[in-house]
Amino acid sequence: MKKTYQILNILGFIGVLVMNYLANALPLGGRNTGEISGLYPTLFTPTGLTFAIWGLIYLLLAVFIVLQSRGLFQKDKPTQSFVDAIGPWFFINCLANMAWLLAWHHLMIGLAMVIMLVILASLIIIYERLQIGRVEPGAGVKYGVFMPFSVYLGWITVATIANASILLTDIGWDGFGISPVIWTVIMLVIGTLLGMIMLFQRRDIAYALVLVWAFAGIYAAVKMNDEANLVAKTAVSLATLLVLGAIVQGGRKLLMGRRGSF
Repeated sequence: MKKTYQILNILGFIGVLVMNYLANALPLGGRNTGEISGLYPTLFTPTGLTFAIWGLIYLLLAVFIVLQSRGLFQKDKPTQSFVDAIGPWFFINCLANMAWLLAWHHLMIGLAMVIMLVILASLIIIYERLQIGRVEPGAGVKYGVFMPFSVYLGWITVATIANASILLTDIGWDGFGISPVIWTVIMLVIGTLLGMIMLFQRRDIAYALVLVWAFAGIYAAVKMNDEANLVAKTAVSLATLLVLGAIVQGGRKLLMGRRGSF
């Protein structure tokens, strides 16, 4: 099955790249991906530049695809053990990614939310099956497998919250009488708690730094909005907290590495 997974992973990744290109080149539904976010303004949506992180995510995933493909066309060379650990879940993730683009571009926000949860679930399963943060692999797997999925999961965590806020805007939810500013602050706090858990339970600095990037994008989007001043201040404060947490965790890793060298 390993070689089957390798081939499916390659095909799935190519499909995602092609679909993303077509979604914005055609574009699907007459609008590019970013324009649709503008139809549903929320305080949790980062500024447009923030979405450039997709370029990094796809670059890292390309490295993963190359690494997981080693031995595919060599009969006597064993495939990578992490391929079996990931199983069909990366291919499922790719299918969901493509399906999300179709739903999003055709303004099926509720369906897009459901699909986003599938994307999130598939990444959590991959993360757990790889035991990221619980095992210490070689440099190749650490940077070519673990890091791509840490960054990807970090961004999809943010995207899931953003999609939920857009869905609630779409259906006209009144927030139980609580202002959008307070709800956004609550979502930022939840994101920060997740980042801290990943930092100190899974030692995942990459995941936390993706949240920092997203919070910086949220700050940039609302900093000129006087009514959202609390959101801007909260985003900066929590991003700073995550950076400090990443520095502490990085220092701990460095100390542990030095001790292990004696």
